Amino acid sequence: LDTSAVVSPQVVDAKGDIVVGTAADTPAVLPVGTDGYYLSANSSTTFGLEWKELRTDLNISTQTGSYTLVSGDKGSLIKFTNSTAATVTIPSGVFATGEQLSVLRGGAGTLALAAGARATANSTPGLNLRAQYSIATIICLDGATSEFIVVGYLSARSS
Repeated sequence: LDTSAVVSPQVVDAKGDIVVGTAADTPAVLPVGTDGYYLSANSSTTFGLEWKELRTDLNISTQTGSYTLVSGDKGSLIKFTNSTAATVTIPSGVFATGEQLSVLRGGAGTLALAAGARATANSTPGLNLRAQYSIATIICLDGATSEFIVVGYLSARSS
């Protein structure tokens, strides 16, 4: 038995400790994470791993008029309180495949969705939220080509 290739039990100090490699032939101990956190790869940290909080709540923001989506909007609900017509622009190069967000027509004004330059947004029957309190979810199908699908209470024309 080559004992130089065995990790000593004394390395583990507490319940939940994880032995990780910080470099070639360099073991280290990553302490147990906090309840409600999960382990995620992150090559910029010492251990190459990090504990991240598992978030299940929904971030809700408010807009009062036309708006171009930003990467910080992913996973959130944007409530539009406009009283006149407004447009939500879905830009290219901002969202990765599988990322999504929802928009709510909370005001009396119409709310239309539009694909920005070099982006494609598809839905049936159209890209307009049908009525006040309508909601739609925008899903990025392909981040490389900025292809989106929009599902929700939609119509072909604004009303």
